[in-house]
Amino acid sequence: MKFTLLVAGLLVTVAASSVEAQTTASAVGATTGPVLEAAPSAVPLGTHVAPIMSSGYEDGGRRDPFAALLAPKRSTSSASLANRPRTGIGSLVLADVNVRGLVRFGKVWQATLEGANKQSYVVRAKDKLFDATVLSVDELGVWFAEDVDEGMPPQKVRRVLRPVGEEVR
Repeated sequence: MKFTLLVAGLLVTVAASSVEAQTTASAVGATTGPVLEAAPSAVPLGTHVAPIMSSGYEDGGRRDPFAALLAPKRSTSSASLANRPRTGIGSLVLADVNVRGLVRFGKVWQATLEGANKQSYVVRAKDKLFDATVLSVDELGVWFAEDVDEGMPPQKVRRVLRPVGEEVR
């Protein structure tokens, strides 16, 4: 009998504490509701938000490992691209041109240029590319007069057949 009373008392205590926990939880949820944080206000431009912290990295004269190895090619304006021919020497942009060969016929030098599309073109002095003019061709490479901006004098650019230091056999 004592055992039955003990088990019954224990069940009543557990049930009462369970009901009390449920009512407490529902009361807390009803009064507070979901927690909403205030939306951050816009930060005006130029506002100092945090101090710039130094990482402590010393480069030791080495290059930045995250810097691009290849320099991006200059882009031409979209207005000038509309007038650009689709084929021929006039379609070549100087930034995309590589000298692939040099030939001499008597006193006249000619160069073979390769464009970005891997097509080759033969040029002589005074031939016109899209953004440059061939000034001269000699035994080492080609001199171009690059059209920089309107009102500015053309910039002389040299493209050689072999890069500096390349061994000729």
